[in-house]
Amino acid sequence: MKKFMQYAKEIPSNIVFQSILAFIFSIPLISTLGQFITSGFISKNTSVLILYWPGVTWNFSVNLPVWLIFGIIAASYVVGIAYMFKNRIFGKIVVIGFIGLIVAQIVGIAFSTITNFKELQQVSSVAKAGVVNRMLFSLWHNPAWEEIVFRGLPLICLMALKKRLSKKRYNFAIALYFIIPSIAMALYHIPNHGASRIADTLVLSLVFAWLAFKYTFFAPLIMHYIADSITVLYLGDMKGIPKNEVLWLSNNSGLINSAFSIGIIVLLISIPFILIYNIKKMKKADTLNYNL
Repeated sequence: MKKFMQYAKEIPSNIVFQSILAFIFSIPLISTLGQFITSGFISKNTSVLILYWPGVTWNFSVNLPVWLIFGIIAASYVVGIAYMFKNRIFGKIVVIGFIGLIVAQIVGIAFSTITNFKELQQVSSVAKAGVVNRMLFSLWHNPAWEEIVFRGLPLICLMALKKRLSKKRYNFAIALYFIIPSIAMALYHIPNHGASRIADTLVLSLVFAWLAFKYTFFAPLIMHYIADSITVLYLGDMKGIPKNEVLWLSNNSGLINSAFSIGIIVLLISIPFILIYNIKKMKKADTLNYNL
């Protein structure tokens, strides 16, 4: 059983497994680009929030070309996946990230059931005529902003303190790095989503903080992009959203979802083959070591 688990643990590091994942999660980005380009939104300017807090009227924003800011976001997405792919951790990050998402959802449902708190808004409830592209843009901008503020900056501070603190104080700083930004992020979601999101956001924040600390800042950034941008896949068919606002997504909904579904099916089918390959590879290595 121990050997089997060892073989299974190597599956996410397999280049085929990672390649299929890269294909699957390129679909939301390609779909977003298709929507922005065909609707003309890519050539417009949009207000990009820099300093803000939900529920507070004051904010600081900069008006920037969509092609520029979304280009930066898209580049960070592609570079992040490529970096983790090269280091053979992309598959592992996705597996851990989705386990974290599932656990967070379970905790969130349990918390909402016990407290009877309800989420204040869903994607479809905030989609109004003329602002769908802006909402779609926020599915990419918000993860980037949140990860920089709640994971990136705290991680930079922690790394800067590493050589300046004793081991005991540094361990205390690590604890603060996990706790304070995670609580802050949970509170950050209350104004727009209600208290029902405290538990699941807190759990997921802790998981993402660990991913950034253990692996790379790209880990939570890419997982956050993925978690939010999945919405793009069914935005074209979502009730309450004007079809004329998402014509490209609506017209290509079948193709988008078919490609995504095929990717998932191929990924699942590949798992036993990769497992068999790993078993043969490791047994061959063990035999060679034994002969030596």
